[in-house]
Order: sequence, then C-alpha cells, then structure tokens
Amino acid sequence: MVLTLYASLSFAQQALDTVCIYDPPNRLAVPFQAGMKYQWSVGQGKIVGRSDSNVVQIDWSNASAGVHGISVYAYSDTLLCPGDTSLALIRVTAPSTALAKFPERACEGDWVTLESSIVGDFMWKGGSRDRVISFQANSDTSTYLIALNGSCENDTVAFDIQVYDQPEARISHVPDTLYYGDLLNLFFQGRASNQAQIEWYLNRIYFDQGTATRIEFTDFGKHEILQIVDNGVCSDTTYKYVYIDERFEVFFPNAFTPNGDGLNDLWKFKGVGMSYFLASVYNRWGEMVYQWDSNNPINGWDGTNGGQRSPEGTYIVKVEVKNQRGETHYYTNYFSLIR
Repeated sequence: MVLTLYASLSFAQQALDTVCIYDPPNRLAVPFQAGMKYQWSVGQGKIVGRSDSNVVQIDWSNASAGVHGISVYAYSDTLLCPGDTSLALIRVTAPSTALAKFPERACEGDWVTLESSIVGDFMWKGGSRDRVISFQANSDTSTYLIALNGSCENDTVAFDIQVYDQPEARISHVPDTLYYGDLLNLFFQGRASNQAQIEWYLNRIYFDQGTATRIEFTDFGKHEILQIVDNGVCSDTTYKYVYIDERFEVFFPNAFTPNGDGLNDLWKFKGVGMSYFLASVYNRWGEMVYQWDSNNPINGWDGTNGGQRSPEGTYIVKVEVKNQRGETHYYTNYFSLIR
C-alpha cells in the first residue's frame, strides 16, 4: 500500500487506510521537492531504511491494533520559507488465527464436536459459520476452519480426526443359577481388533484377561461377571449375573456285608456340600461301637468293635454334618449288618 501525504501550507488530513500487522513493510511518500528535508513521526511503527527521505518503508509488526497517526515535517535549511507538516491516519489490524477445539481421535459411531476459538469472523469447510459443529464419526475425517480477516490474509487450520473401530463386548452363556464350588467357563464372543485387551471382573474386582477364563465360585449369593474390551481409544462393557446356591445332600445306605469279598465291606455314607461330619454307630442296646469323622482316612465302619467282628443285626448311625455355610445338620438312620 502506498499512502501519499501531500505537503501544503494549508493542512488537510488524509483518508483512513488499513494495514495488517503481519504484512510486509508498507510505503509512505510525499512529493519530492528539491532542497527539502523530511522528518517523519510514525508512532508505534518502525522505519526500515532511510528516515529522512520523502519515501519511507514502515514495519507495523510490533504495533498494537488500532488507529495510528502519521506525520511528516518538510523543511529547508536554505530556502526562506516555513516548513510544512502533513498528517494521516492508518488503521493497524491484527488478523485472527484459526484455532478450534477438536478431538484427534474418535470411536466409530460417536458424535464428534468441533468448537471455533476465533474471536472474529470465521467459516468451516462446507460454509457453516456456527461456533460449534458436530458430525457422526464413520471413518477417518479431515476438515478445516478459516479465520476470515477482511483486508488481511485469511488464516486456515486443518483437522485430521482418526476414527477407530468400536469394539463389542459379549459374554458366552451364563446360567441363572450355579452351586457352591462349581466351575464356570467363560468366553469372549464379541468383536475386537487383535490389539484390543479383554479384561474380566468378578463383583467389580479384576481377576483375569484374555478371550477365555474360568471361575470357581466359593461364595454364595448373587455375583456380577463384567467384561471390558478396550483397544486403547474405544471400549465397550457388558455384564451378566449368576446366583450361587447351596447344593447340600446326604445319602445313607441301608445295609452292608463285611465278609471280606471286597464288595460292600465298608459302611459309609456320602454327601454333597459337606465341610465336616462326625458319625457314630450304636448297637441295639444303645452302645457306641464305632466313631469317625471327615478327617479319618478310612471314612467308614468295617463292622468290627475293638478288633472283634460285630454280630449281624440292625445298627443305628447318628451323623452331625456341617454344610459350606457352616450350618450344622443332624441325622439318625438305621442300617443292617449282613454276614
């Protein structure tokens, strides 16, 4: 831009011109007159090169935005005429920089929001001038934002948003009810990339990772099985519930034959869900002839009493059993000893 300041004895202010802070130095001039010297005042501007000529170059890069006054005093040391001053005004503008808030990564199907941080005028790719725009992420996306700076050069910023696959968490079949001590095999049946991590939680406590795992239930009641799939950017969560019940049963045989043939020579009972038992055998007169508990390796009665063979007949067994909850149950049953 060339701003011409005309020296004249009658002062006249020039029309307002505009320059941008980051533009190259602009040229200001007054008509050349032989024998005249020139003294410039450019305020926050900086004269580049000679400052005593009728033509100067002004750098505005360090000036504040706003209206600045320019003056030049033309005078002569030899001519017998007074000096003359010319004035002008220049508007210095600071162009806006294109800035926005945006995510660099998004998950497939998510809504992505971009927000302009430009104070002045702006425009998004596609022409929108809304401060906030949104779109659903389906694939890698590139867009841009332009700061519209009027007489100054526009500024543009580009955005590249990488869209990642959305994993899907899914747990294999889980029955509604299982029993204390049961094992449950679990498998990942969802969708995920090879780099994704699959984590398993029982009652919100981490216990394993991978596409398959196994749980042994040692607590009664309702349990939550949680699966989290995470590829580093996107994640998905699912859960299932299972109730762990007590399975407690005791079975008593009604006879045994301790004759040494290797078949049914030992009387013993069986149970499910027992944590401890104490068994006592009595004859028909109420005398205890044998006793053992769950810590006894024989785990049964061989039909003897003090090393002597007990006679045939009916015997009584009294059993005290504790289940997995620690609850005690009492049983009385009859059985026959047959030789």
